[in-house]
Amino acid sequence: MAVLAMMLLLQSQPFRARTDLVALNVRVVDENERLVSDLQHEAFNVTENGRAQPIVHFASGEIRLSIIVAPKNFQRHRAV
Repeated sequence: MAVLAMMLLLQSQPFRARTDLVALNVRVVDENERLVSDLQHEAFNVTENGRAQPIVHFASGEIRLSIIVAPKNFQRHRAV
């Protein structure tokens, strides 16, 4: 019974978490506006308030973005 009471108490408590991970999506083009896709993480510098920040994860590739628009009186979802 005490375990059940403790589980119920824990479930009613708010969950709080903190993260210092920030995702940055970038697109690199050359002087002719052509996509440059063969860069490694060493080619990038990330700073915050003038201080260098470590790059802890790096991945290259295409990022596809779908936007779902649902106006107030519209019944179907539409990808733009």
